[in-house]
Amino acid sequence: MEDADNEEISMRDLHVEALSQSWAAFRGYDYISPLFAYPAPSISKYYKMGNRFEDMVLVFDNPAAGQEIHVTTKASALNEERTVSMLTTGDERIEMFFPIKWKYEKFSSIKSAMPITMEWEIRMKGNIICQYSKQFNVSPFQEDIYSLVTIYHFALKFIFFILYFISSLC
Repeated sequence: MEDADNEEISMRDLHVEALSQSWAAFRGYDYISPLFAYPAPSISKYYKMGNRFEDMVLVFDNPAAGQEIHVTTKASALNEERTVSMLTTGDERIEMFFPIKWKYEKFSSIKSAMPITMEWEIRMKGNIICQYSKQFNVSPFQEDIYSLVTIYHFALKFIFFILYFISSLC
């Protein structure tokens, strides 16, 4: 049985998707929002209602049911390295929610929109079975704030229009 634990496991395509869980979802899952990254750790401590509140979710094919896997987010310009482990289930696809160890001081130095590439390694039984990288867009705080104000302003105008339309029917 010990030999089975040390068997060589080959690399494979697990059809990985990395989705940012940013509040700025109107920009898509390829966007990392500093406005979300800063308060996320504090809020997640108190957000215990069964909903996920993490920075990122990786969705990938299940490499083997009932096995312990380790997913490492490699260090980049905006984050430190972090490894998260889990025991796989019998599901075909795995959704792994986890926080990112952000380098918060780096967010404040962003002056214009920039791309950032993040990389992951998925390990099982000590072997790397999949490597994945994805490019995300990161914008400065000022742009995030402007975007949120614009969206809320548009939403309020739409609500008032609907209310006006309904009242005109009465």
